[in-house]
Amino acid sequence: PVKIPGGLYQKIPILREEDKEKIEDIAVKHHFDYIVIPCVQTGKDLADVREALGKSGEKIHIIAKICNIDAVQNFPTILKYS
Repeated sequence: PVKIPGGLYQKIPILREEDKEKIEDIAVKHHFDYIVIPCVQTGKDLADVREALGKSGEKIHIIAKICNIDAVQNFPTILKYS
């Protein structure tokens, strides 16, 4: 991950389109128990990951790495989706 000061970091999506295409295939196909998502800032970030995992990956646990003050302030929604 790249840390960008001054709030610009929020504009970088947590998953690129190619990540969305691969995450379900890799994590579900190989029966992952957990995945770690770095630099989570909002619950929506994790909702996007959950959506990418699809129905087949609903039992995969998500660990959110909290990297900045925005994530701390949004912790209740991050916790809800992790």
